Amino acid sequence: MHQCLLIDQYTEQSDVNTLLNASASYMLEEKEALKIIEEVRSTIKDWRKTATELQIPHKILAPYCNRWDNL
Repeated sequence: MHQCLLIDQYTEQSDVNTLLNASASYMLEEKEALKIIEEVRSTIKDWRKTATELQIPHKILAPYCNRWDNL
């Protein structure tokens, strides 16, 4: 089963521009949205290291590689 959340009324793609453009829908000013995005980037920047330490199989990580490595 695959589930996703829409970022705005049109897409579930979570690229930075889409997130910023949708900030008003979440009653956030762009400055606050940028702050949140940077907090998320900072939090997940070492995700591969953590996944390796937790011995999470590569096949489970593969879907996240392109998304998280390019944030």
